[in-house]
Amino acid sequence: MENKKIFLPIAFQYGIILAILRILIDFGLKMADVSSMIYYIGYVVGFIVEIVLIFLAVKIFRDKFNNGLLSFAEAIKIGIVMMIITAIGTFISMSFIDPEFQMRKAIEMVEQYQPEKLQETIEKIEEGKKNPKYLLSLSIWILYFSFLGFVISAICGGILGKKEDQY
Repeated sequence: MENKKIFLPIAFQYGIILAILRILIDFGLKMADVSSMIYYIGYVVGFIVEIVLIFLAVKIFRDKFNNGLLSFAEAIKIGIVMMIITAIGTFISMSFIDPEFQMRKAIEMVEQYQPEKLQETIEKIEEGKKNPKYLLSLSIWILYFSFLGFVISAICGGILGKKEDQY
């Protein structure tokens, strides 16, 4: 198989596009200073964008770069690489572009839906501020996004998969 690494350019290209879109969604919601509910709905919108772009990248890889063929493993590799890039971009965005915003929205959500846990939530947030663990947080983001990439691309691979006829 001479096209072993041909999936990487498409995965990187669409991974960067996906990361930029996720950052823009997050940045736009922060700039609009939306309510906590709308902010967290933005996560759902981001998830839908992830599904669409992974599906699109896998389909384009199959149709334009791999002669209409797609193995399950290729689909999974594309999705995981895309989501690792997205995880890094999202982590940088959330850590360095108004990191206090998410904490404020978490407090707002607790105030609205579980006011009895407000003090406990504030204490946990303050404790986390004293000892930020960026490497651990980045690792968790990468694992979480990799898992999502695996699941989404596995579904795409199952739907779009085509093997070479052996006869």
